[in-house]
Amino acid sequence: MANPLKKKTIIVPWDSSQGCEYALEHAFQLAQAVGDNVMILQLVKRPGMLLTRAKRSEFEQQLAEQRQQLEREAQRLNMEFAEKRAAIIQNLKTKTAAAGREFQEVTITSMVLDYRSLVRSLNELVLTLSVNLFVTSQYYQLSRTTRLDLLPILRKMKSSKVDTTPFIIVNKPPKHLYYTELVVPMEYVGSYKETLRWVAYLSTYYHCNVNLIKPPLKDESKRRGMANNLYFTKKILDSKNVVYGIKTANKRAEFNQEVFSFVSAIEADLLILMANNMKNYFADRVVKSEVPILFINPLSKKYQAFK
Repeated sequence: MANPLKKKTIIVPWDSSQGCEYALEHAFQLAQAVGDNVMILQLVKRPGMLLTRAKRSEFEQQLAEQRQQLEREAQRLNMEFAEKRAAIIQNLKTKTAAAGREFQEVTITSMVLDYRSLVRSLNELVLTLSVNLFVTSQYYQLSRTTRLDLLPILRKMKSSKVDTTPFIIVNKPPKHLYYTELVVPMEYVGSYKETLRWVAYLSTYYHCNVNLIKPPLKDESKRRGMANNLYFTKKILDSKNVVYGIKTANKRAEFNQEVFSFVSAIEADLLILMANNMKNYFADRVVKSEVPILFINPLSKKYQAFK
């Protein structure tokens, strides 16, 4: 888990689309709660090895120009979001619900990442920059004719012995001025505890309420697993003074539909799912959701013993 006392970086893949602008709004909202940095990241696929010297020089020149252009974009965004932050702070001074919340300064930086293997390059970036989180739309326009699906790429991010790098997929701008309500579907399997680690982190440092929803289960072994996870959940959240509630889904409805109905009913700001359970909510692997989804990559099996 990321150390909350150390400044981290939230990465926003940047293709100048409306989707990445929405992602930046969410990233900035989260970053200002704890003072993290936000980096807009432009992706450039490096051409093959067999380039003439002239072609290689031309490519490097294009990279230099893209870096300068992206840096100017980051400067513009810093000014724009600084004004938004000032307006938000002024607006919230009269709202008692915002009492105790701090909105720290956030610096938006930029980077052009030229890569041959995107997964490998992103893993190196995570280690180099102490990346805490990716916030992105699902698709990235790499060129006029090439669109990347970032979801399977971010699913392949490596884990350390004690940590993974989660990612948020967004389709809409934030509903509220800051995140307040998180929805967490409970599970009966042991890997659910990885979700809980991030729930505790988000609720503590982003000052969010946690809304747990659990499926009605008939199988006795699954019920025992759920009871164990419920006990563990209450113990962790109570120890951190987190405000939470627990709802049991309607047994006559599909659990995934009950989850989305619950999200809509309370106007939740974020739904938290394990990335390896994505197919239970998005069978076609396309994240069609107005609420942002935080996907948590499970620890690699070889590291699960270290939890």
